[in-house]
Amino acid sequence: MFTDIPAGARPAGMGGAFSAVAEDANVMFWNPAGLVRVQRRELLAAHTQYFQNFRQEYLAFCLPWSEQQSLGFNAFFSYSDPSEKLSAAGESAGTFTAYDLYAGAAYSYALNRRYALGATLKGIGQIIDAYRAWTLAADFGFLASEVLPNLQMALVIKNAGAPLTFLEQRHPLNWSAAAGCAYALWNKRLLLSLDLEKPFFREMNFKLGAEGAVIEDVLFLRAGYGYFPSGRGA
Repeated sequence: MFTDIPAGARPAGMGGAFSAVAEDANVMFWNPAGLVRVQRRELLAAHTQYFQNFRQEYLAFCLPWSEQQSLGFNAFFSYSDPSEKLSAAGESAGTFTAYDLYAGAAYSYALNRRYALGATLKGIGQIIDAYRAWTLAADFGFLASEVLPNLQMALVIKNAGAPLTFLEQRHPLNWSAAAGCAYALWNKRLLLSLDLEKPFFREMNFKLGAEGAVIEDVLFLRAGYGYFPSGRGA
C-alpha cells in the first residue's frame, strides 16, 4: 500500500524512524501528536524520484494555534509513467495510468510540558485507469518529551479506516501500531532514533535512523536502516 512509502526527505533519510522526532512539519505524516512541538509556522514541499520513474509529491503546513494547540494540513500524491494495458487475449490495448493520493487535517494538544496527543483525519484515494476508490482513515499519536534528558518516546496508530474497494474487491488499509524513541547526543548535534512497528496484517518490523549536524542548522548527514521480514506490501 502506498501509505507505507516514507513522506519527506528528512524522515526518508533516517530510514523512516521518525515517530518520536518532533521538530518540523514532517511530523504530521509520522505522529500527529508532535505537531504541537513545532513552535512556528512551517510550509514543507518535497519531490522524490524512485526507480522506474515512480514519483512522489508531498506538501505539509503546520499552524501553531496556541501554546497547547496546533493545526496542520498535508497532502501526498504519487504517480508513474503510463503502463501498457493488455486485453483478455493478451494483446496490447493502449496504456493506463495509476495515481495514489491523500489529503489530511491534523490536530495536536499538549496535556502539559511533557505529554501531547494528536490525531489526523485523512481521505485516501487510488485511481487506476478508469477505476477509482476512496475511503477515510485516521492516525492517532502520543508523544512524551524529556522522559529522560534528551529522550523522547512515542506511540502511534496509523491508517485506521475502511478498506478501499475496487470492482467489489476490498483492499484493507495498512493499519499499524508503532512505538518509537529518539535520543539527542553531544549538545543535540547527533540524533538517534528507533521505531518498532506492527502492521495488523504483517510481521513486526523495525527502523533505525541517525542524523548528525556537520554545520549546525545548515548541513546534516543522515543514515537509516529498515528491516521488513514480510515486505512493505503491495
